[in-house]
Amino acid sequence: MRSVENNPPQFTHIPLAAIGVGLGLAVAVYTTGKGPFFLDNFAYSWLPQAVVLCIALLCKASRESLGGMATAMGLYLFLFDLWVTDSMGWLFYLSSFPGILIGALLGVVFSPSRKVFKALVAFAWVVFGIVGNLAVLAITVI
Repeated sequence: MRSVENNPPQFTHIPLAAIGVGLGLAVAVYTTGKGPFFLDNFAYSWLPQAVVLCIALLCKASRESLGGMATAMGLYLFLFDLWVTDSMGWLFYLSSFPGILIGALLGVVFSPSRKVFKALVAFAWVVFGIVGNLAVLAITVI
């Protein structure tokens, strides 16, 4: 039996999924600001991300893939907050999540066998879903 004093636990490996989800949470808190509507704004900005991650998790996504997906969605939220200043911009943000979900599911289905590339491929599929959905929205709105 080993002693804990001689072998302290090492926390040198933080899963990429935790980093991605933490990034998404931090961006959601940053973008919602302060005020009486903090929880409402936080819910509309981060809960769709959580739903996509839960659906991907139900489809047996790996931790690396979840990390790539969460990082892409957190980055999208940050860039969206910089881009859209209209008060009704949240509708446009929410309407982009079908493309994000499709990209996330494609990231689960077409996940590479090597762990090194799983996060990158999932990130790329989610970005592809975002771009595709924005293209569809631009065509239908104009």
